[in-house]
Amino acid sequence: MRSAELFAEAYLAGDVGSYDARWRADFGRELRRASKMRRRFYGDFWGGPFTDRMIKLARAHPGIRRTLRELVTGDQGYLDLKRTLARRALNPF
Repeated sequence: MRSAELFAEAYLAGDVGSYDARWRADFGRELRRASKMRRRFYGDFWGGPFTDRMIKLARAHPGIRRTLRELVTGDQGYLDLKRTLARRALNPF
């Protein structure tokens, strides 16, 4: 979603060529980190794929659900995802 916002800003400014620099400055570091973490997300986690476990946990836990929603919308970064999940697992609100 954030990528689309940045592209729209570049387009409206009449400078589509600046899109690459914009997304790299905005969330490029996060994307590199996410790429390095992909095995954790798609490998085993508590006996099964991470994504399956997170979906099951999110159904039952409002703090995890909130964090994953923020991750998808771009309001939660990958760099502090683990810390945020741990904090909200203990205090969901």
